[in-house]
Amino acid sequence: MQDKKIAILGLGDIAGGYNEKSSSKKSLTHAMAIKNNKNLNLIGCMDINCDVLNNFSNFWKVKNTYDQVKDIEKDYYDVIVISSPSPHHTDQLFEVLELKPEVILVEKPLTLTELDYKKIQELPKKNNICVNYLRNWDPKVLELKKQIIDDNYDGYFECKFNGSMMNAGCHMISLLFDIFDNLQIEKKIKSKNHDLFVLKTNNNLVLTLIHFKKNLNYHLFELSYTSKNSFYKMACNGKYWLTRNLIKDKDYPNLDYLDPNHKVEKGHLTECLDYVYLNIANYLEGKEKLKNNLPQSLKAEKFCRDLILWGEKND
Repeated sequence: MQDKKIAILGLGDIAGGYNEKSSSKKSLTHAMAIKNNKNLNLIGCMDINCDVLNNFSNFWKVKNTYDQVKDIEKDYYDVIVISSPSPHHTDQLFEVLELKPEVILVEKPLTLTELDYKKIQELPKKNNICVNYLRNWDPKVLELKKQIIDDNYDGYFECKFNGSMMNAGCHMISLLFDIFDNLQIEKKIKSKNHDLFVLKTNNNLVLTLIHFKKNLNYHLFELSYTSKNSFYKMACNGKYWLTRNLIKDKDYPNLDYLDPNHKVEKGHLTECLDYVYLNIANYLEGKEKLKNNLPQSLKAEKFCRDLILWGEKND
C-alpha cells in the first residue's frame, strides 16, 4: 500500500504532547502511533496557537502547517485526525467533511450536548468516521467479551471510574456498549461521594456502574467480571488484567475457592493507538471495517447524557 497522508488538527497532549514529555517509546499519542505505522505518513498539522504549531511540527518533523481548518483544502489528506479541545469536535467534523478525506478519526467525546448529537444524527450514514474510544481496540477486551458469551451472560459485571461522565464516563460506556451491544438503566442509588447505577443488558445480565464524583487521590478506571468459574479484572486504566481461578481447599476438599493470588498480565493500553491506526490502515486497503464508527459512538454518548438526566430526575 502506498503511504497514506495524515493531518492532525489540535496539537495538545493526545496529539503528541504525552510522548514529548515522556521517555516512553510506546504510542501514547496519535503522532507516535502514526510514525510507528509503515503505511501511514504524518505530513500535516493544524493549531490556532502558532507556538504550539511550530513546536509540534519541529518535534515530529511535520512538513505542512496550518493555523485554520479551511487552509487545509489546498492539500489532500487520506486521513484527518481531530484532537482539538472537546467543545470544537462537532463543528470541526463538519469542516473536515468538506475536505473529503477517506477516514476521519475524532477524539472523544464527539458530542458534548444534545444539540451536537442532533446535528450529527442528520448526517447521511458515514462509515468512514470513527471516535477514539481506544480501549475498544484492546485485544484483552475482545477476550473478555468472548468469555462472557461463552458463559451465556451468566455472571456479574462491575465498573468504577472517577472524573466527569462526559470525559471518563464516556470511555467506560463506550466499552460497555462494545461488549454488550445495548444497555438500559434500571436504578440509581445516590450517596455523598458517588452514584451507583444498576444497568441491564439485552441478555439480562445485570451490572453496576459506580461513578465517584468526589476527588480521589488516584485515577480510577476499572471493570471486573465474576463468572461461575473465575474472576477477571481490568486494573490501572487497562495497563494490567488480573485473573483468579478456582482452587481446591487443602483442609476442606469438598470446598472450592477463587485463588487469593491474582494472575497478573500486562494489558495493551499503551498499544491501543497502534491498534487504532492498524485498523485504519486495513480499512483503507479494504481489509476490514472501522471500529467505533459514528453510529456506535453516538449511541454510547447519548447513553452518557441519559445517565446524567436520569440521575437528575431520580435524585
